[in-house]
Amino acid sequence: MPDPPPKRPLRALHVIDSLSLGGAQTVLLNFAKHWKPHEIVMHVATMHGDGFFAQQLRNSGIPVFSLSRKKFPPSYLWNLPKLLAKNRYDIAHFHLFGANWIGKPIAKFLKTPCIIAHDHCNDHARNSLFPLLLDRLTNPLAHAILAVSESTRQFLLSKEKLPPEKVHLVYNGIDTDQFKPTPNRSPLSRKDRPPPSSILLQKFGIPPSATIIGGVGRLAPQKNFTLWLHTAAALLEDFPQIFFLIAGEGPELPRLQKLAKKLNIDKKVIFTGFLADRVSLYGCLDILLLTSHYEGLPMTILEAMAAGIPIVSSNIDGPAEILTNQLDALLVSPNQPTLFVSAVKSLLSNPSLASNLAANARRKVCQHFNASKQAQKVLEIYHKVLFSQKTPP
Repeated sequence: MPDPPPKRPLRALHVIDSLSLGGAQTVLLNFAKHWKPHEIVMHVATMHGDGFFAQQLRNSGIPVFSLSRKKFPPSYLWNLPKLLAKNRYDIAHFHLFGANWIGKPIAKFLKTPCIIAHDHCNDHARNSLFPLLLDRLTNPLAHAILAVSESTRQFLLSKEKLPPEKVHLVYNGIDTDQFKPTPNRSPLSRKDRPPPSSILLQKFGIPPSATIIGGVGRLAPQKNFTLWLHTAAALLEDFPQIFFLIAGEGPELPRLQKLAKKLNIDKKVIFTGFLADRVSLYGCLDILLLTSHYEGLPMTILEAMAAGIPIVSSNIDGPAEILTNQLDALLVSPNQPTLFVSAVKSLLSNPSLASNLAANARRKVCQHFNASKQAQKVLEIYHKVLFSQKTPP
């Protein structure tokens, strides 16, 4: 008898609020790079607009659909059902709040075989009534919910009363071949920066030999860049030669720029705006400083670990799950400016400590948090859900 025909690849539509800079968008790009064409036919839809990652995904061969030119009028309300009905996807996978709240009911109505909600952040703002209510109404429509950290998973179990078998822990992963330490350069060496990083520093008027502390992320209240700037001001009192880079965009930019000027550190703090080349960015940094109020599992932490950058981070949720204080990072109680200052000073005064932390962090991220493992685990969840639904591709 002839062999049975091979199974076709799964058809998956990933829907996300936008494709501008962010950790969830990086996750999508990693999926595109690590899923094989015979496993997944991946499409991406953004609720509104386009964004930097849209072109990155297209360069990887992924079709990208913009469901609405802007948030209003909300063309996604009719364009998303049309897209789902036309292509009859096996999987509808939703990222970020808007896509999840709007998309899951539509996918359920159209009887999409596998509906996935991806929770990228343990966002305590959801303790407010309206967002928490929307989550409680729509998350039961999903066949599986992916949580990027155990704290995020516990939040979903305790606050939304979801069944444990439905909520899967899937840590973020990164391409550890893309983000890696600069050869022959140790943390705080203040020399031997790779050419792209040196060019970036020249663009911002920073000497290549300068010690540079960086902050990376959306300029939003969650990231607590107010404390970050106060930490910078205190450090400059004892280390006036240091420069500070804040890479990212967001609604708090004007206020943070005014604060830097008020603290008289605006000549030492550079707001870079959006930087597409994050590899070169990490090549500039000697220390990564993260002062967030809350996080899921920030890609910034994983990228810095892979790039061999010593980390000082708030001792919160996701970061505290994967980092061990004094072993591969320095963890500080949140909202304690003096403790952040002390932690950074200990790295500046002890290069061997910085080097050991960075080396340990690099080993850990390569072993446990690479993008290939993340993509494979998500693929296994797809198959498990489809098998349980008795809807083989």
